[in-house]
Amino acid sequence: MYLLSGWCLSNFRAILQKTTDQLEKDLSEVTRMNKNLESELNKTKDHIQFLKASSFEELVAQFQLRLFQHYNNGQAPLYDPNEMEAFAPALFTQILKSILNTGMSKDRQDTQRKRTVALMHIQ
Repeated sequence: MYLLSGWCLSNFRAILQKTTDQLEKDLSEVTRMNKNLESELNKTKDHIQFLKASSFEELVAQFQLRLFQHYNNGQAPLYDPNEMEAFAPALFTQILKSILNTGMSKDRQDTQRKRTVALMHIQ
């Protein structure tokens, strides 16, 4: 009887460990999905603001307010073009389109994306 209960306990621990590992894996996946959804939500909110904005100046003013709040809350600087595009896709795209040519090389396009981030910070 003792041998059987030891075997059951051993199997129970193995099952519990597998369940724990799976739960950790699931939590990691849900966290990743949550970050993606949050990014998409921010893009959607920014696009709605862009559609509501009556002028480029208004769009810039909205961006400056959001950027101030972002930095005032102690969040990380937005120097990476991909992060800035996710933060303010409408303004980023509008500025980038004004300085980007379709015939540019990939390196030149990457440089223009970096310039867009710089322009957004100095507005």
